[in-house]
Amino acid sequence: MNRALLPLLALTLCACGDKDAPVEAAPVPVQAGPDIPGDAQSQRFAEKLLALQVENWAPDDSGDVEFRYTRLTFNPDNTWNASGYVAVIDERVDCKELGRWTMDPAVSETTASMTWTIEKTTCPGREAERDLRLEMSILKDGTFKVKMR
Repeated sequence: MNRALLPLLALTLCACGDKDAPVEAAPVPVQAGPDIPGDAQSQRFAEKLLALQVENWAPDDSGDVEFRYTRLTFNPDNTWNASGYVAVIDERVDCKELGRWTMDPAVSETTASMTWTIEKTTCPGREAERDLRLEMSILKDGTFKVKMR
């Protein structure tokens, strides 16, 4: 038999199989999403959180030292990234932080208790591997309020 005909013969035999046999579909890739509580309020809060644009926000008042996030974003993989600065009198140092976020079941579609973990920071006076516990409310106008715990 001609060797060139072997692949053609194999394809023909495979095509003649049982036509009623179930066909397996290719697996559908799973989209990564945030790890959040499954209730409807938490889902809606997370949607608002991921759309939130935090700019020019100071998480606390540290007296003579000013720490401010110039931009903070929350990502669907439960991470957050921030640019900011630390300023003392007339000296300012730009810096970056990144970390992970988790949330408790939301108390409403606009409010939930959260934990932000700082994983890396280049900000003077800030510590990596530190958890920040807070309650966050996202308002209708796209602004937010944070109560540190």
